[in-house]
Amino acid sequence: FQYRFGSDLKMGLGPNLTLDATFNPDFGQVEADPAEVNLSAYETFYDERRPFFTEGNHLFSAPGPSYFYSRRIGASPHGGASGDFVDYSTNTSILNASKVTGRLSSGLSIGALGAVTEREFAKSIDTSLNSEFKTEIEPLTFWGVTRLQQEFGKEQSTAGITLTGVKRDLNDSDSMSSFMHNQAVTGGGDWNLRFNGGKYLLTSYLGFSHVVGTEAAILRTQQSSAHYFQRPDQNHVKVDSNRTSLTGVTSSIQFRKANGKHWLGGLQLYSESPDFELNDAGILGSADDVNGYGWITFRENNPGKIFRNYVIEISGNSAWNYGGTRTFSETSIFAQATWHNYMNTWVNFNTQLGGLNDDRTRGGPLMKFEKGWDANAGIGSNFAANTRANINGTYARDELGGWLFFLGGSVSTRVGTRWEFSVGPRHSHEKQVRQYVGLSDQSGGPAATYGKRYAFSKIEATALRLQLRMNYFFTPDLSLEVYAEPFSASGRYYDHGELRAAGTTDIKVYGTEGTTIARDTTGALIVTDGAQSFKILDDDYGVRSFRSNFVLKWTFNPGSTLYLVWQRNLGENREPGRNVNFGSLFDTFGADGSDFLALKLAYWIPVS
Repeated sequence: FQYRFGSDLKMGLGPNLTLDATFNPDFGQVEADPAEVNLSAYETFYDERRPFFTEGNHLFSAPGPSYFYSRRIGASPHGGASGDFVDYSTNTSILNASKVTGRLSSGLSIGALGAVTEREFAKSIDTSLNSEFKTEIEPLTFWGVTRLQQEFGKEQSTAGITLTGVKRDLNDSDSMSSFMHNQAVTGGGDWNLRFNGGKYLLTSYLGFSHVVGTEAAILRTQQSSAHYFQRPDQNHVKVDSNRTSLTGVTSSIQFRKANGKHWLGGLQLYSESPDFELNDAGILGSADDVNGYGWITFRENNPGKIFRNYVIEISGNSAWNYGGTRTFSETSIFAQATWHNYMNTWVNFNTQLGGLNDDRTRGGPLMKFEKGWDANAGIGSNFAANTRANINGTYARDELGGWLFFLGGSVSTRVGTRWEFSVGPRHSHEKQVRQYVGLSDQSGGPAATYGKRYAFSKIEATALRLQLRMNYFFTPDLSLEVYAEPFSASGRYYDHGELRAAGTTDIKVYGTEGTTIARDTTGALIVTDGAQSFKILDDDYGVRSFRSNFVLKWTFNPGSTLYLVWQRNLGENREPGRNVNFGSLFDTFGADGSDFLALKLAYWIPVS
């Protein structure tokens, strides 16, 4: 049993600006994130649902780079702890946060936010020593973000600046200083120039990042999935273990025709230098990119005999790294139409033209990106109807025999003035022919892969989820909100092997060409190649998860609300490698997990 007290403040700063502040906030009524299986090298980013951060969040959005991702504030601690029993917080506590938002009569939009998050500790018990101890898992951290955007001219052009800062209370002797930056500053300027009544737009931005930390922390950043400076065949990047900072830049320029009777289009070129880093306060998947994108669109907005309106768009996209290697190319054709009954249909066809991918071996040499194609289509009902439905599907294939099938949709309805209900099933089934498994040995590999072994396998994976939502209003002031999502996924790895040579997709399958593969008592796979033996993990998985959120909400006075919250978080590993089916969703209800029950009172005190 735990209790906590906090407070919120909302105050007008004149007619155009609002001050919001929160002290020791609680977001227990916010629903949990959906479960997923992530087999990539990159983290998953979820939508923001906490009210303090969602209100006015558009004022912090800048075109181009994601300088600010509000869920960094209060995220899970970065550090770990050991012991026979560990009490570990899943979120960092927010001590206080405040923001000023609004738009002045001069056309200046303002968003400024500051926050402080708590120093967090994990409590551990060592039964052999009969002792209890604490381990610091997150330092005291200060956060800041400012976004200013000025509208000017008769054409309503805009210019803006963004600045973010993160400062952690770390000493070089702290264990966490080996993998966390002491401070990070990012930001940049952007402008959107409108011509001929907004018919033509010239948009551009220029940004920077600067992170500071210990030699160990900066080395970790250089070798992370966003950078991979250790790539052995890329001369434009190099690991430097003595560095204590990284400074990078990003830029973009885009010209487009945004209005007209039929024909629209545009061209864009943008880049991110290898040292560019945003993942302290923002989002960055990977840097070291130069990307060119162009598109041409034909649209018809006058209703005809068949459609109310329709759009056809053709586009092309290519990417290079700073070393001049073309890493990816794609062409696409998209068509969308609205029928006379307001049903909406769309279809999209993409062709991947291949390239030499520079992050597929996760820090290793270049690897060929196979050619392929994918097609997806969907249909949706009238969005203004009381009952709305949509369905969409995707099918993809590549030249190596990999494929993907996805089918999803949703149905939502309003019954009278009290009921709202929606259901959204999603199913995927895929076979990936080159799924990265790991660096199976730090040495002893062939010269064609720079002396290391980069292990891959085939994988057959299935996933099934069912998202359910229901809102019922007993009275205008008393409501019940229900969210529930069972999720099942499985993956079976087979035909393990290693990359035969850089710049190819050729795999030397273990168990052939003089190699043997066997399983030991722990379930790991032991590979023998000549005089060398090494171990790779067999990562077959079978995930069952059920997450739900029940919130009874009573607004007994304007601004004053009583919440009764019940959350369930169940999960287990079951039947690894076996394809899931509809019945697998019912397995989730019997999984182990935790229940969270909370009573929350928010009482509004008006001050004039």
